[in-house]
Amino acid sequence: MRVRLKPFWFTMRILAKLNAINNMEDFIIKSNRTCRDNGAIGKDAIVPKWIAAHCENKHFPIVLDFGAGKKMKHVHSLRTQGFSSVSGYEFGENVTDDHIKVLRPKFFHIVYASNVFNTHSNALMSAQALHLIKNTLVNHYHFVFNLPNKPNYFWTNRQAFLNLVTEVFGVVPTKVDSRHIYMVRRDIKSEEYLINV
Repeated sequence: MRVRLKPFWFTMRILAKLNAINNMEDFIIKSNRTCRDNGAIGKDAIVPKWIAAHCENKHFPIVLDFGAGKKMKHVHSLRTQGFSSVSGYEFGENVTDDHIKVLRPKFFHIVYASNVFNTHSNALMSAQALHLIKNTLVNHYHFVFNLPNKPNYFWTNRQAFLNLVTEVFGVVPTKVDSRHIYMVRRDIKSEEYLINV
């Protein structure tokens, strides 16, 4: 379902350009510090694990891990599971030589964000990230993300974040897993489905 919302977040972007929000660097550092190298990561992380379980053709899609972490463990895990083209994107101090530095427009078929938006400190960070993701997706795409309860620095109102996703993509996210995993999928022909749910 495609919807139109009032451009509230557009106003926020204008305020940011006017330096109404001038401590974004501190927020990025705070978000970087949540990067994990232990626990539910790699093959055990729920978002990439969900994608691996539902992607029908692992050799076809070009996949991006948005917010991949310094060691890109989710990326390496998907590669070992047979995905032919998976890349990682990061920002701030977490960027290494292995990460993609510039996101090409209309390039990726699947983008996933695992434990990313819950680490943001304000709505502007999330809006900027969502626009980056939207711009790097091809016309027929899947965007999969989660929003766990902990840690959660800003989006304690889950519906407010889903409304932001809806405004950016023009599509209402679908909840595809009880662990608060959501997907935005642009309508495509059945024979081109990348993820089957």
